[in-house]
Amino acid sequence: MTTSSPIQPVRVWLRKGSLDRSLAAGADPAASPELSRRARQLTSRRRRAALAASIRNLLDAAERRPRGFTAVVPIQRGRILGERQLLLQLAEDLESQDELKPSGIALVERLLIDGGSPVYVDGPEGALHGALVHAHAALYLA
Repeated sequence: MTTSSPIQPVRVWLRKGSLDRSLAAGADPAASPELSRRARQLTSRRRRAALAASIRNLLDAAERRPRGFTAVVPIQRGRILGERQLLLQLAEDLESQDELKPSGIALVERLLIDGGSPVYVDGPEGALHGALVHAHAALYLA
């Protein structure tokens, strides 16, 4: 592993999406300085708290009636509400003092921000449940 360079934070910021995909796929954070830095960012208390808040905001949005035409990306309200308990457990785990794996946190983040995730796309029955179970397991498994 090489030492950190002054431009490393910029490289990590520019490559955040690809780094997150690599971590979500199980890449070893020690494989590169950029992966290591991104893993530290994802596992920070601040980022974990923000993701937990995003999960709770998602549930709140699913409970509200949609408002006509809006720029907000539509969510799969019924499926999200059907997974309320698993989503709340995920938020609680993110807020816990447990040491969580960056791969699981990256999977949670992708679910929340990727417009092609089952949170937003009406995919096959059980797709959201499967993605949530996978992300939850990845929080703890190596």
